[in-house]
Amino acid sequence: IDFGGQQPEDFVISKSAGILTFSAGTFVAGADSTPYSFVCGGSADVDLVTYNMALADGGDFTASGSGTFDCGTGTISLTNGDFDNSGQFTWTRGTSTLSMAGTGTLTSASGKGLNALTIEAGASITCATYLLALGAATINGTHSVGAGQKNYLGYFSTLSIGAVGKLTGDGTAIVNTSGANQGLVSFASGGVIDVAVLEINRPSI
Repeated sequence: IDFGGQQPEDFVISKSAGILTFSAGTFVAGADSTPYSFVCGGSADVDLVTYNMALADGGDFTASGSGTFDCGTGTISLTNGDFDNSGQFTWTRGTSTLSMAGTGTLTSASGKGLNALTIEAGASITCATYLLALGAATINGTHSVGAGQKNYLGYFSTLSIGAVGKLTGDGTAIVNTSGANQGLVSFASGGVIDVAVLEINRPSI
C-alpha cells in the first residue's frame, strides 16, 4: 500500500504482509500501529506522537526521501528485520526507543541519532555504519560493530550489558559520560565486550 496523498491525522495501521509506504502528505499517529514493513519516503511527514510501532516478524523499517519522521515518545520494535534511517531527510528522535530482536541490521548515519536502543536477548544485530544512540543503550543480545565504523552507545547516558549481552565486532564502540551514573553503568557477569576499540571518555570539567 502506498499512501501518496494527504492522509487525515490519527492514522492506525494493522497489516499482516506487504510494504506500507508513505510517500507524500502528513500522517499523525492516533494509536499503536502494527504494519509488516514500513517505508517513509518521498516528501511524507510522519509523526508517531506518543504511540508505538511494532513491525511484524520479518518486517523492515526504512526512512528516506525529503520529508520528516518524528519518533515521538513511543517504541519502534523490529523482529528479524532491518532498520535503516540513513536517508536524506529530517529525523527527530524524541524520547523514543528502538528495540531490535532476532537477526537484523541497523543502518544509520551522521545527523540521524537514535534516542534509546535495546538489543533484546537472543538477538544478533549488525551495524556496519556510523551510529549515535544518545539515550540509554541496553545490550541483552549481540550488537556487532562493523569494521572501520564508530558506534556511540549511551552517548552522555548509560550503557548496560546483560548476562548474555555481547558487544562485538571489528569497529569502535564509544561511551561518553558527563557525570555520575552515566557511561558503562551495568556489566553483568557473563556479558562480553570484544570490539577492536573501546573508548570510554569523560570530558574535562
